[in-house]
Amino acid sequence: MGYITIMPTFSHPTGKRAHLMNVYTAKTYRRKGIAGKMLEMLIKEAWERGVTEISLDTTKEGRPLYERFGFEASGEAMVLVRR
Repeated sequence: MGYITIMPTFSHPTGKRAHLMNVYTAKTYRRKGIAGKMLEMLIKEAWERGVTEISLDTTKEGRPLYERFGFEASGEAMVLVRR
């Protein structure tokens, strides 16, 4: 996960954002909850660091996993905004 700070805005008062990159699970280990557990841990860490938005790029196959965690399509990426 990469962290960036931008100018704070009304909807993102801390200006802290994160971008998740290169999540991959080997075929043998898919559908065992590994990616979900890792994503859960990364989101928790990001919120603890004061991040107000997490973005990521995904494949068609990966999209359902991220949607289960609340990520929404936003242009080319998917975004999870802390509410």
